[in-house]
Amino acid sequence: MTSSASASACARQLFSNWFAEEHAPGAFYTVSSPDGILAEGGYGRYDDHGNRPHHDTAFRIASCTKSFTAAAILMLRDRGLLNLDDNLSDFVPELVATPRAEDQPSLTLRMLLTMAGGLGTDDAWADRQESLSNAEFRNMLAAGIRFVSTPGTRFEYSNLGYALLGQVIEAVTNTPFRQVIHSELLGPLALTSTGFDDDVPARGGTAVGFRRGANRWQPEPVTRPGAFSPIGGIFSTAADLSRWAQWLSAGFSESADDTTVLSPASRREMQQAHRLTGSTNSPPTAPTPGTQGYGYGLVVHLHPRHGPIISHSGGYPGFGSHMRWHPGSGLATIALANATYANIAQPAARTLERLLEEHLSDGPRFQLEELWPETHAARSDVETLVKKWDDGLAARILADNARLDEPLERRREQLAAVLEETGPVTASSCSITDNSSSSSPAHLRWSIPAERGTLKCEIRMHPLNPPKIQMLRFSAHPQTAAAC
Repeated sequence: MTSSASASACARQLFSNWFAEEHAPGAFYTVSSPDGILAEGGYGRYDDHGNRPHHDTAFRIASCTKSFTAAAILMLRDRGLLNLDDNLSDFVPELVATPRAEDQPSLTLRMLLTMAGGLGTDDAWADRQESLSNAEFRNMLAAGIRFVSTPGTRFEYSNLGYALLGQVIEAVTNTPFRQVIHSELLGPLALTSTGFDDDVPARGGTAVGFRRGANRWQPEPVTRPGAFSPIGGIFSTAADLSRWAQWLSAGFSESADDTTVLSPASRREMQQAHRLTGSTNSPPTAPTPGTQGYGYGLVVHLHPRHGPIISHSGGYPGFGSHMRWHPGSGLATIALANATYANIAQPAARTLERLLEEHLSDGPRFQLEELWPETHAARSDVETLVKKWDDGLAARILADNARLDEPLERRREQLAAVLEETGPVTASSCSITDNSSSSSPAHLRWSIPAERGTLKCEIRMHPLNPPKIQMLRFSAHPQTAAAC
């Protein structure tokens, strides 16, 4: 696991550089693992009195709020009180929508969750609507809304969609949205310094939001909670948001058994790429290689080396925020700043990327589940073949396609050619935990030390019972001798 010293040095460098560029009057970050905070740091001031922020200072987290809204919808789904494919009109009958086509499908909760409701990007407008009363919001809906695309056909980031989900939560529970979040999420998860008002009980105080104007930082008025709070109204601390990120990430752990709020399965469901986002109209974030999609209130990056990375950014009058984690390792970064739309995602994303490069330096190890026992056994059998080829053993462990793809004689010749480069394998080999990597329980890649280098092995099992090897590859790395 990444050491606290290396995490601290990496994060301090990146966030110090970012803050030195005067993006905000104040900022705070944390780097955490399932064992707790590995590194943290505060910069500047969080108010007009020059007080320095720390991990218990509450900032407005803006659109990171959407993950709480999505979790509440899934909680109600799990209780049988709604279905994600229910029509929005069943819960918000006041809504008048002008369809783009006669055959336009009904707007569903799932479409809104995944930003595929056909509603236009609306950050500049929606961020100023938070304090609307429910009555004012319903009157607005009755006047009609417009679509920019056919619902269910493409991604476009919409705050209005999440404000509508807040109305769904109230209709189902007959309880104000903010009260549902407090009683069903914040309380059970002990997020005691998180809430919807600037008087949230945070021991480190509540940050004042600022906007750059006339060459100085000017305080931004605080908007009061209202009908648009589900899009970005939460105040939280770096400590609380780290716990939230770790709780969501723990949904991928086989040992996760906490179903008090939301089952591990539902937490994993939130963190799947249900809708590809493309390269435009996404929440502001740092570039990440690989495919990007939107889950339920969360952005899902499918990194080519590290596997899934989950995140969300937030931008609001007076504030910028970012949360980001890697379920495979449990590493997470939280970054909060008190300037309008401060893009603090950049140092947060780069911090996590550097830590993953260090932690996963031997290759992708985003092994979210334990290997099948048959995968372990196949590894042992392959090492036996490497030491002394046996056609009978090879025929027993290879699936039918593997023998058709490459006859046993040809496989024996290929292995002999590879061993000619590396020399024979040595008597001992590095353990799986030291040098293996895997993308699924049915896949394994590992190294065996040899006299003049390293033999790289890779297998993939087929999906039948009992699993057999459908793919077997060997490659030589003769330049550097491996050491256990």
